Amino acid sequence: MRSVSLIATWLVGAAHAYDNGVSRLPPMGWNTWCTYGSCHQSFEPQLDPNHDICNAAEIISVANAMAANGMKPLGWQYINLDDCWIAANRSAIGGIQVDPARFPDGLGPVISHVHSLGFKFGLYTSAGDTTCNTYGHPVGTWPRHGSLGHYKEDTATFAAWGVDYIKIDWCGDMHGHDAETLHSNFSKWLNATGRPIHLELCRGYTTGPGKISSYVSKVAQSWRVTGDIHDDWESGTASTIELLVNNSKLGGPFGWNYGDFLVTGGAGCGSAPPSTATGPYLHCPGQSPAEYRTQFSVYALAASPLIVATDIRNMTDIMKSVLLNPEIIAINQQASTPGDVMGNIPAGDKSAQVWVRPIVDGSGVYVGVVNFASTEVTVSVPLSMVNPKWHGLITVDVRDLWARKDIGSSTGNVTVSVASHDTVVLALSRD
Repeated sequence: MRSVSLIATWLVGAAHAYDNGVSRLPPMGWNTWCTYGSCHQSFEPQLDPNHDICNAAEIISVANAMAANGMKPLGWQYINLDDCWIAANRSAIGGIQVDPARFPDGLGPVISHVHSLGFKFGLYTSAGDTTCNTYGHPVGTWPRHGSLGHYKEDTATFAAWGVDYIKIDWCGDMHGHDAETLHSNFSKWLNATGRPIHLELCRGYTTGPGKISSYVSKVAQSWRVTGDIHDDWESGTASTIELLVNNSKLGGPFGWNYGDFLVTGGAGCGSAPPSTATGPYLHCPGQSPAEYRTQFSVYALAASPLIVATDIRNMTDIMKSVLLNPEIIAINQQASTPGDVMGNIPAGDKSAQVWVRPIVDGSGVYVGVVNFASTEVTVSVPLSMVNPKWHGLITVDVRDLWARKDIGSSTGNVTVSVASHDTVVLALSRD
């Protein structure tokens, strides 16, 4: 685990991010990527042609589900297509085209339906001349084309379609261009459309693990600080958490550090043919309920966008308890500097991380204690660790946000028991 000294980056203003009218708060939504096939679990066949369904029926049914399953009132609003919707070839005049097998009537009816329910709609493209995904294409039709050389035309098309969110990946031949140049140009043309559109940068701008080039906050509303998410503990949630540490200074209103998808409840099992299946699909969880709570807890504290990529039409108990918890979501939905790790405390065979994000109204702090150990641990957290102003025998009121109940008051420190790979999230406040 990365050694972290006491920090107080949240006392300093966030890095300046440009405001194009969207994402004052971290975006919340759903993405196609893991709904049918897995997110890199061991049971996924190599180059599974059924990795993504990504068709009109699926998108409409997911939007209907999000409108009815309790997510909408809590702020879940984006319906995003990943690398799955683009046709194999551009039009005769070079226009980007929709895969006719998946969207025989084009995207217009789908986007209209999504908007009619009060949601926003997102698409994927790549900064290079091809996209990244080989799945689901007959031999001879891959690769799909990226946007390189067509930034002006593609962004104008996206805006004309009514798109609200663009994820731009980093695949294909860049023809010698560096990431800052390409991302800046794409952002320029996107904003020139006059339509406020969230721009997510996927890759290309890192200078090392967890080290993000500072230009990203000047051109985009979110940027991944991690690799592709895996639905497992060690190479998925735990490694992603470590890459979120010490990045709080880069994020803030209108520009957010992103930990990649939430895989809450487990990705799909790939158990039905995409030509006939409309879902919902079974989940094949790669993590325990505790581990899914931990991923969501840290994303909330770190102010990561919350984009779930599992089948929300099949809401299991862990999905309901996590994705529909208004008190954890409230931590995430603040227009303020992201939280960060304030220290490590020895716990079992590992150290527990103590994450902190101030409550935006100044009444106290949110605290997450993450247990990386293989057994349950009891951790005593000094109040001076979570707020440098809380010295001595300060007394605070304590609320457990996963249990959604007040648990009394603590003086000088707060002591919690945390199950293996779980996270206890508290709100500490003073009268």
